[in-house]
Amino acid sequence: MKKSRVRSDKLSEGMVVAADAISIVGNTIVTKGTVLDVYTIDKIRKSGITAVIIEIEDDGKTIKKQNFTSIEEVRKSEEFKKFKENFETSKEETKRSLDKIIRTDTEVDIDNLIAEVEVVMSSASTGMEIFEMLNCMKDEMDDVYQHSLNVALTSAVIAKWNRLPKQDIDEVISAALLHDIGKLKVPYEILHKTTLSSEEKRFLRKHAIYGYNILKNKVDEQIAQVALTHHERYDGSGYPMAQKGLDIPKIARIIAIADIFDELTGKRASNRIASCPFEAIRLFERDGFQKFDTEYLLTFLSGIADTYVGYDVKLSNGKQGTIVFANKTRPSRPMIKTENRYIDLAKEPELQIVELL
Repeated sequence: MKKSRVRSDKLSEGMVVAADAISIVGNTIVTKGTVLDVYTIDKIRKSGITAVIIEIEDDGKTIKKQNFTSIEEVRKSEEFKKFKENFETSKEETKRSLDKIIRTDTEVDIDNLIAEVEVVMSSASTGMEIFEMLNCMKDEMDDVYQHSLNVALTSAVIAKWNRLPKQDIDEVISAALLHDIGKLKVPYEILHKTTLSSEEKRFLRKHAIYGYNILKNKVDEQIAQVALTHHERYDGSGYPMAQKGLDIPKIARIIAIADIFDELTGKRASNRIASCPFEAIRLFERDGFQKFDTEYLLTFLSGIADTYVGYDVKLSNGKQGTIVFANKTRPSRPMIKTENRYIDLAKEPELQIVELL
């Protein structure tokens, strides 16, 4: 590899730094191997460094690389392309299945529903990879069908992380795909409205009862019960029956976590802004241990936090950095490496992760 000294006022995005850029007072401003962007170039100029050693080709041309974000790197991969292809196919099959259940009185083909989800799961090697793939699709418009598939995948991962037997995992998958079928009986204008009146909220909540009534003679009772109870909460604050604790079916307690996580982080036709996954994790930390089954919630939060180690993030102060260490006791507050220091979010409560990059 050849090198060339380039004046700071001639630096441009994509250039690769060939040696640490050190200020006049001895501080390392940019390290060897850094791909320059607007932020790092500005930082170099403000530090008073007059020139930087840059990699060049054998013919003397400057080497330039595109500085991809973590999400862009995943989206470029063949694994993601295959996952997305399988996801889109399974989503269409899920739509056909749910619409058929609404229209006819025939028994539901549970094995087919499970198979569709398993095809998508086979596109990823681990649960963390499934979350990573789903996160890279969060800018696409969500609907009942995509939400159902997202929740089925998320619920299956939670069930596997909790070492549930295969029979229970299959039940989780089928129940999750069907949990919101009652929403297909809710008028579109209510389902996708940004702000609901009290009366409209009461009407929307009836989707749990609609779902149970649709399924009760077409699937096993425990699956129909999930459609009815996935909005129940451990402290009795849920609906439609205000059930508490272990009175809520086990599968519904798992799916409730996946349902809320996808609701918070998904893009909706109502133009509600999707939350950053770490904002969703923070909300679970704040309220979740009263409202959800602690056993399943702890496993979920631990796994989801590990998923994003190595991801580039944007902080609430505008700075960017990389997650280098997950905080097991406070998953929303990992360790971040920025350009010039490490930030332990557990010790800096005023800072938040606001975006995955």
